[in-house]
This record gives sequence, C-alpha cells and structure tokens, in this order.
Amino acid sequence: MQYDAIGLGRLIAHGEVSPRELADTALQACAQINPKINAVIESWSPDLADVAPARESNSPLAGVPFLIKDVGVAMAGRKLYLGLLAVMMIQADTSANLGKPLEIEFQYQKF
Repeated sequence: MQYDAIGLGRLIAHGEVSPRELADTALQACAQINPKINAVIESWSPDLADVAPARESNSPLAGVPFLIKDVGVAMAGRKLYLGLLAVMMIQADTSANLGKPLEIEFQYQKF
C-alpha cells in the first residue's frame, strides 16, 4: 500500500503505526535510494518529544516524517546550507523532521 502524508497521519492517529516506525522506515528508504539520486545532504533520527503536543492539537500531520529545505531556517546543532524553505508550517505541525534535501546551486539568482 502507498499513503500520502495525510494517510500516514491517520495511521499514526489510529495507533496503526508509530512516528518512530515511520521515521525509521523513511531513513532506511533514504539510505537505500539517496546514493543513486543524491537528493538528501544530511539526515538524522528525529527527536520525537515534540510530536505529543502536535497530536494533542489534532494536527493531521502529527508525527509524519519530512525533509525541510533550509533557506532562512537555522536548526540548533545542524548545518545551514541556505537552501529553499519548502514548508515552515509543516515543521510546526509534525515535529518529526529527519533531514535536509539537496539544494540547487543558483536558486538565489534572478534569471
């Protein structure tokens, strides 16, 4: 079966899978595929302590793992690559960030 982010959030909400299981699965998939496509420049096991408050707020994405591009987003203990920020709101809703994707070299230039 395949699920989108909302579907994965529903699995977590119904207790069918834990945020840790999803994060571990995503990290394993990344480790397997990334050497071929070079899309993720840094990954880590997320600190899931902040997932509980997101679940209490009934966020549909609570606990769903994601990558975040880092233009203007500094994270304590993480390298800052100044890539494109994709979804700041998702970070607040899920608290299961597990890495950063590769950024394009000239994204700040106007063409």
